[in-house]
Amino acid sequence: MRHILIPLAVTLLSPGLSVAGPGQTGFCSDTPADPATFYVSPEGDDTADGASPATAWASAARVVAATEDGALGPGTTVRFARGGTYAGPLDLSDLHGRPGVPIRIGAYCAGADPVLSGLARLDWAPLGGGGWRADCPMCPDALNLVVIDARPAPKARWPNPDEADGGYLPMRPRGGARFAAPGLAGRDWTGAELVFRSFDWVLDVAPIARQAGALIELEELPRPPDRAPAPFFVQNHPGALDADREWVWDAAARRLTLKLDRGHPASRGVAVAVEPALLLLWDATHIVIEDIRIRGANDTGAVAGDCAGVALRNVRIEMSGGAGLRAFDCRDMGLDTVTVARALDVGLEMLDCESCAVTGSAIAETALLPGMGGSGDGRYIAARIGGVDGRGAPFAFTGNRVADAGYIGVDIRGPARVEGNDIRGYTALKVDGAGIYTWERAGGVVIAGNTVRDGRGDEPGGLPGHARRDHGIYIDDNSHGIEILRNELRNAGDSGIKLHNAMDIAIRGNRVSGSRRAALDLVYDEDAAPIAEKALDVTGNSFDAGPSALLVDIFSLDPSFHLARLGRFARNAYCGSASGPHVAVNSDPFGAAPARWSFADWVARTGLDRSSRLCGDR
Repeated sequence: MRHILIPLAVTLLSPGLSVAGPGQTGFCSDTPADPATFYVSPEGDDTADGASPATAWASAARVVAATEDGALGPGTTVRFARGGTYAGPLDLSDLHGRPGVPIRIGAYCAGADPVLSGLARLDWAPLGGGGWRADCPMCPDALNLVVIDARPAPKARWPNPDEADGGYLPMRPRGGARFAAPGLAGRDWTGAELVFRSFDWVLDVAPIARQAGALIELEELPRPPDRAPAPFFVQNHPGALDADREWVWDAAARRLTLKLDRGHPASRGVAVAVEPALLLLWDATHIVIEDIRIRGANDTGAVAGDCAGVALRNVRIEMSGGAGLRAFDCRDMGLDTVTVARALDVGLEMLDCESCAVTGSAIAETALLPGMGGSGDGRYIAARIGGVDGRGAPFAFTGNRVADAGYIGVDIRGPARVEGNDIRGYTALKVDGAGIYTWERAGGVVIAGNTVRDGRGDEPGGLPGHARRDHGIYIDDNSHGIEILRNELRNAGDSGIKLHNAMDIAIRGNRVSGSRRAALDLVYDEDAAPIAEKALDVTGNSFDAGPSALLVDIFSLDPSFHLARLGRFARNAYCGSASGPHVAVNSDPFGAAPARWSFADWVARTGLDRSSRLCGDR
C-alpha cells in the first residue's frame, strides 16, 4: 500500500510556479549505458525508454511510475544526472530488492549531486515599503517552510527577537484558554499564532480565537503554563510583518506576504515548500540511496516505516519544514556520511529501529527558529534515536557531528550505543536539556567516548535565575542500567553530568570541566523510586568545575536516601579550589540552606572517595 501524503507534484508545473534550482545541460552522452540501469535528466523525455543517457527520462514522477509498473526489481539502478533539480516526491514505497542484490538510486555525469526538490517559486506583486504578495493556490494549508537567501525564513513575529527579554511578553491565566496579555492591547491579533513557554523545555503554539483589549482566548489550550506570568510572542500576523525576511501565510486566501528590505523576491531566491515529503520508503526493502540532495520538504525530507535493509550514503537532506528524516519500525537501516541541515523541528528521528546505525554523519542547525519547531514536548531536537528492547542489536550512533540545536543534541529513546560523537551548541532556544539525554531508559544504553561542549542554555522570556540551565549528559527520571564512559564534557551552563532519579549508573573515566554550577549533579526528588541503594559507580573520573562552581551537588527528597548508600566513588580527581566548598547537600529545599562541605568533609562524612584526590587550585 502506498503512503503518499498529498500528491502535489502538479504544483511545480502550474502556471506562475517553477522548480527552484538550476537545470542540467546536455545528456552526458559520453556516459556509457549500463545494463539494468535507468537514467533521468532534466533534458530527458518521460516517453523515452530511460535505458541510456541519450534516452533518459525527465522526472522523478517517471521513476515512481516505473516502480508501479514493476520495472525496478532487485539489481536495477536509477541514476539522476548531476547538476539537475527534480521535482519530488520520489516514492519508493513497497519497492523490494533482495539481500546482496539491492535496488540502487544514485547519480551520473559530472557536477553537483542531483537535487530532489519540494520548492517552488511564485509570481510576486509589490506592495510598497518592501512588502510583496503572491498567490499560491496549491500550497499546503499549513505552510511551514519559506526559503529566502538559501535559508529557512522566520514567520513574522512581534515583538522581534532583538527586543527586550528576547522578544517575549508576559501573560497571566484567566481561566480555561483565556489569558490577560497587556502587551497586545491596542491592536487586534485575532487569527495570529500565540507562541508561549508552557514549561522551561516546551514551546506551545495555538491560534488566537478572539481578543477583547488585553484579554485573549485561544482556540485550544495545549497545556496550562506552569508559571505566571508565562512568556509569549505572536507570529504569522500582518501586524507583525516589520523585519527583513519575515513572512505571513493566509491559508484561507491561499496568499503569502513577505517583507524584504532590499531586492526582488527572485533575486533573493524566495521559494516555498509545496511537497510534504520528498523521499518515501514505506515498506521498502534492500534499497540503497546515494549521492542525492533532498531539499525543501514542507514536513519531512525523507520518511520510512516498516522498512528493512535500507541504506543512505552521501545523502544531504536540507531545509525541511518539520523533520529532516523520520524512520519508524525499521530494521538493518544504515546512514553513512549523511548530512541533515536546517530542519525546523527535528533533524533525525529513528525510533524502534532494530539493528540500525548512523555513522560518520552530520546534523546541523536544527530548530533554531522559535515558534516554528512544532508545538509541545519532544521538539527542537537534533537526533532522537533508539533500538528495540530485547530484539536485535542496539542502535549505533557513532562518529557523528551534531552542531547547533534548539534543545537536545542526542535524545536516546531505546537501546543504543552513542560513541565517538562531537556534540556542541545545543539548548539554543530552551533550557533543562543536554548534549546527550535519556529518560526512563531501562538498560541497553552506553554513552562512550563523546565530546560534548558549549551548551547555550538560553531562555529568552525566562524567570530570573533560570538562564544557562544546560547539561553535558542528563540521565532523567528512573533510568537505570546505563554506562557513561570516557566522555569529554566541557563548558556546560549548569552541570557536566546530571542524574535525576537515576539508579544503577556507571560513570567511569570521564573528564568534566568548565561547568558553571556543578561538575556532577545528583537529584532524587518526589519522582524517585523507593530504592535506598542508588548503585552508582563513579570511578576514575576527572571533575573540574568552573570558577566558583561546585564539584558535586546533591539534592534529595527520598526518605530512604543516605549518602553512604549512593554507591561506589573511587579513584576520582576533583580539581577545585583547595579552600572549597566542594560539595553541597540539600535534603530540605523548603527549609535550611544546603550544607556545604569541603572535599575532606565529603570523604569523612560519607566514606566515599577515600581513594580519590583533590587537585587543589587550578
